[in-house]
Amino acid sequence: MTGTEVSDLREWVRGLRAGVLSTRLDGEGGLPFGSLVPFVVLGNACVGLYLSPLAQHSKNLNAFAGASLTLWDEPASPSSGSRRICLVGRAEVATSGVDAPFKAKYPETAAWKGLGFVHWSLRVERAHVVRGFGSAGWIEPADIL
Repeated sequence: MTGTEVSDLREWVRGLRAGVLSTRLDGEGGLPFGSLVPFVVLGNACVGLYLSPLAQHSKNLNAFAGASLTLWDEPASPSSGSRRICLVGRAEVATSGVDAPFKAKYPETAAWKGLGFVHWSLRVERAHVVRGFGSAGWIEPADIL
């Protein structure tokens, strides 16, 4: 990818508001579980998540830290040639650095803290980008996050 393509991809990712978080379903022999979640880019190849401790993802991540976050252009269909990226890494409860960016991007989430929501950091180890039909590959997470 050219420097301009990487820069465009970085701006695109930062502008998105949600993606599909996939985790390993705890107690089900490793079956995958995915659902839509809001996220923020934290930098240093990390994205921030805000999850309820009652959520299935929290239970799954407490048992196995591996996860992926899939992001895409609308409309997303296999034949559309739409841009998409899968960020793969390990999540941990964040002790700092997620609250302010999350409140800035999603002011409505400030009330979630009273419901016990917890910030998580997904340290992205691999990033797979599809730029359209027949154009895909792995890129360095730090280049776009």
